[in-house]
Amino acid sequence: MKLTYSPHKNLQILYGRINPIGFWASFTATLEALVGLMSFTLVTDLLYSRFAKPKAFIKYSKNALIAPFKDQVAIMFRMVPYTNNY
Repeated sequence: MKLTYSPHKNLQILYGRINPIGFWASFTATLEALVGLMSFTLVTDLLYSRFAKPKAFIKYSKNALIAPFKDQVAIMFRMVPYTNNY
């Protein structure tokens, strides 16, 4: 009974006067609640990722420089964040 009590309490399944009696009924109700919660989360994430278009506002310099850096040779260029407000 302790296996199924926690999801019932955490998911706030309020049965009123009707509640599952027995291990298998409680297990089935818990499984249905967890599958429902996970499917809702999956659908929400898929819809958000479909319509959210990330954009990187990064501007690079036109010139690069090869110079010594920390006792090695490195390529250096400027990279700055920008948006239409800048």
